[in-house]
Amino acid sequence: MNPSEDPSALLPWYLNGTLREDERRDIEAWLLRSGGAEEQLTLWRAVQREVSAEPLPAVGGELGWRRLRAQLPRSGLRPWWLAAAAGVLMIVGLQSAILMRDAAQYRPLSEPRDTQQWVLHLRFAPYARMSDVSEWLSRQDAVIVSGPSALGLYTVAWPREAASSQADLLDRLRDDPLLQEAAP
Repeated sequence: MNPSEDPSALLPWYLNGTLREDERRDIEAWLLRSGGAEEQLTLWRAVQREVSAEPLPAVGGELGWRRLRAQLPRSGLRPWWLAAAAGVLMIVGLQSAILMRDAAQYRPLSEPRDTQQWVLHLRFAPYARMSDVSEWLSRQDAVIVSGPSALGLYTVAWPREAASSQADLLDRLRDDPLLQEAAP
């Protein structure tokens, strides 16, 4: 509604602070020049206080579910559930068949396939920035295979030429200040 037509109709929105700037200015000008406007504003303030003091009605729950269920058509409910159950069973069956058929091909991404690498799980120090980690990896001639995990672990791979064994590589990394933890 336009404030020039009936400005009092916008008083609830004025009190809530949800009017556009131009509407707010129009209402404030109307309040200044109209004698009965202050009474209407006082009335709406009282309504606002009473409404905000009342507890919110309970929504949903068992009563709401019963009312909704009573309104649903009985004839259309059963075939819908049967079709949904059949669809779920079909999806599960197809997915199982595909996974079982090619089970040998599926491997976790976190397991590197290259046996020409040493692979360790690392947790970097909490103060380590990504730029520090990137520079450190470059100096080490290492790459991140996966991570970070939920525990903050990175799977990192080195070429076999970087160390004679995985234990030697772990010993070399043990005192590195950028690492908090290193494990095979």
